[in-house]
Amino acid sequence: MEDRASAETLISIFGDKRVTGLKAVILLSLTLPIFLNLIFCLIEEWSDFFERLLTLKEIMLILFSAIGGYFVQFHLRDVEEKYVLKYLRSVKHHETSEEKRKIIDGTNDYIVRHNVVAQRAFKFLFITGGCIPLLQITIKTLKMYLTGVEAEKMVFVIHLYLPVGYRTPLIYLVTQLAAFVLYGFLVYMWGVNYKVFLIGLKCLSTEVCLLVESLKELDSFEKTPALTANEEELVVVSAVEQRKLKDHLNRTIEQHQDILQSLKLVNDCTKLYIFLFINVYSIQLGLYIIFILKLKELALKMKYVFLYIVVLIIQMQWAIYAQDIQDNGEKLRMALYNCSWLDKPRWMKRCLILMIMKANQPLELRPYGLYALNKSCMANMMKATYTYVNIVNELLSRK
Repeated sequence: MEDRASAETLISIFGDKRVTGLKAVILLSLTLPIFLNLIFCLIEEWSDFFERLLTLKEIMLILFSAIGGYFVQFHLRDVEEKYVLKYLRSVKHHETSEEKRKIIDGTNDYIVRHNVVAQRAFKFLFITGGCIPLLQITIKTLKMYLTGVEAEKMVFVIHLYLPVGYRTPLIYLVTQLAAFVLYGFLVYMWGVNYKVFLIGLKCLSTEVCLLVESLKELDSFEKTPALTANEEELVVVSAVEQRKLKDHLNRTIEQHQDILQSLKLVNDCTKLYIFLFINVYSIQLGLYIIFILKLKELALKMKYVFLYIVVLIIQMQWAIYAQDIQDNGEKLRMALYNCSWLDKPRWMKRCLILMIMKANQPLELRPYGLYALNKSCMANMMKATYTYVNIVNELLSRK
């Protein structure tokens, strides 16, 4: 039997350093000049539709990923400190049955596994989008320096505009090194944010599953028929059993209230992240498809194919776990309706009615109240992406 991951082991996974202090100064000092360069690049290359698309992609990357990502990291830190770590410290108190233990162990295994997967996914993005282009840039710079000839087809980490007279080896290398450092900051920030976000969704889904199991345990208390003045109903055998039932129901109600509060916290702290994340990666997916279709160089086509696959997997994961929260909310409602409340004392019926009223509100993340985060949202996003791709492809084919 494998050793179970302890709470201390799981907590040690978190605590990643955020981009603050000197690192934040470097990030913002690189972001502003690169953003201004991209605006100038957009003006200069407006006539070339393909170059315009490439420049717009980089502008969106700077606006959403750099500027937005800097502020988002602090919101996700609140999710980590105020919810995820709290969950990890307290979840052991819910291990009252073998089924609950399996649910908790499954989530613990996921946290360990996802920590590794998230690191590798964003390392892959860093290598393919940063390290490989920088290696190509270094080789091309050496050729420019040795031959004294300006490069015609330039390679970029971030697509920047260099006037023809300024395409010297030194300027080319320095500007792309700056772009490489900025890209590294972006990948690091969003990798940490992505890890916390998905683990937060998984913890919420797990808490709802544990609540459903707690409701099933209500039927485990012994009962016996007892006549009352108005009706015959089942009551607990003894005062001791009734006390146990009340304690269990109190814990269940508190658990339900904690879930609703945690859901609100996660929704409030991640609404900006979700909005930026969906927009950034939806744009990236569409542009990757266009580049795959229109670029002539096989190496660039393969680069964007791999990037498309990784980004698509990243997008699918948030949809899957957000859908799990919504589905488990439906299971919670069914568990409340299906528990044998007819033969319970009146005080317990009143408590269950209040829980049912609360459970009728869907458990879902809704950033800024615009849309519910689930698989349907992912499907609509993909439809819109491919619609835009078809429009752009049609425009390019007419040229």
